[in-house]
Amino acid sequence: DVAVVLWTLLTIAATIATVVLLSKLGLGDSWAILVALSMLLVAISWPVGELPPFALFGVALAAWGLARDRVVAITAGIALAMLEPQAGVALAVAAIAFSRRSAITAVAVLAGLAVISVLALGIAENVAYARDVVPAHVVSELPAYFQYSLSWMLDRAGVAPAAALLAGRIWWLLALCAAFVFARTPLAREHPELAIFGAAAFAIAGSPFLHLDHVALALPAALWFAWRRASALDVAAVVALAIPLMQVFLTTEVTVAALALVPCVALYLGAAYGRS
Repeated sequence: DVAVVLWTLLTIAATIATVVLLSKLGLGDSWAILVALSMLLVAISWPVGELPPFALFGVALAAWGLARDRVVAITAGIALAMLEPQAGVALAVAAIAFSRRSAITAVAVLAGLAVISVLALGIAENVAYARDVVPAHVVSELPAYFQYSLSWMLDRAGVAPAAALLAGRIWWLLALCAAFVFARTPLAREHPELAIFGAAAFAIAGSPFLHLDHVALALPAALWFAWRRASALDVAAVVALAIPLMQVFLTTEVTVAALALVPCVALYLGAAYGRS
């Protein structure tokens, strides 16, 4: 099928471009970054055509643009990240917090996407989507075995669905606040790309729906710290995020192959980022 081949090629291209940009931003050598992303993107996202490879490319592009003060890159990066809205919104919040120039860019991107959506679907359909579809999507994720959001965890622990969902929404707002505050810290000011990486990590931690492929969006922040500080905690964070152990044990048909990859990925990353 032509569409499948085209989508696969675009996914591969997005992954390669992401690795190149992350390497240029000082997150490690290209091979180490590719190994870190291998299980989350190649093993989980590629076979079923998921969107995180493109959203992660958006994160890398926005980070590169903010670090180099390139408006076009920031614009394209935030727009691509909006393929996973929980990440895209957080990136926009970080850009708004970082500087007036990046704030104007972020607001323009969100406004442009809103106009496109209204022109394509109409006002009523957009209102219905925000009012009915998004809440229904979040509710539908509560019983899913491959979901790892706060609302899902509370629901698994026996908390009433309404309370679990409310806690998830509050947690999401707190994550956006954290992205805003972090983007204004001296560390983020000194390293603009970290404002974007931090926003993506906060978005994943606070996301109202979190699947294993989304975890890839949090990896750049961990890689950034590990490559610079190389502490045991930083390296452990990279290894933990890079190896989706829940998927290894839940997917029985690939358990042997996945288990064989776990020590290889862990040892490679430990050597690359631990430098010993």
